Amino acid sequence: MAVLRQLQIEQMDAQTFNDRLDRFEKLIISMGERISPSPIVTYITREQVAKKFGVSLVTLWSWEKAGIIQGYRLGNLVRYREDEIDTAPVRIQYKKTK
Repeated sequence: MAVLRQLQIEQMDAQTFNDRLDRFEKLIISMGERISPSPIVTYITREQVAKKFGVSLVTLWSWEKAGIIQGYRLGNLVRYREDEIDTAPVRIQYKKTK
């Protein structure tokens, strides 16, 4: 593998080349700031979700039917997004009575 040791640019003075290189660097940096990596999605099994909440698989199935949690099916496998399961519980708000 050959290593490039010298770069020759014709019909451009050093200052113009340096200015263009600076603008190119700023452009690359701004592009990197706009691009954010996709979050990694983790799926867990029905058994893992049931164990996490301390409920049976039947209860988990009824929660899914009621729309409390969302399951994802791939063939005969059912999986749940871990981030959705972590946000599924809703805090109970009690009304104050006088």
